[in-house]
Amino acid sequence: MLWVLLTEKAQHPLQSKKQQSFNIFRRVVEIIAKKEHLSDTGYSKILALREMARRNGKKTITIFGNR
Repeated sequence: MLWVLLTEKAQHPLQSKKQQSFNIFRRVVEIIAKKEHLSDTGYSKILALREMARRNGKKTITIFGNR
């Protein structure tokens, strides 16, 4: 069922940052579906994607402060 949701959202793109966050989430789900998260390299990939998502989030610090 989760895979159906992911493919449905891929056909109907979201707007700007939400689309970027969704793409990161989708990549994490694909890693887990392939069971790559059980290895050290797969786990490292997920951690790297988490950092990308955090940089993309609402609480990122810009030159003008938190926005």
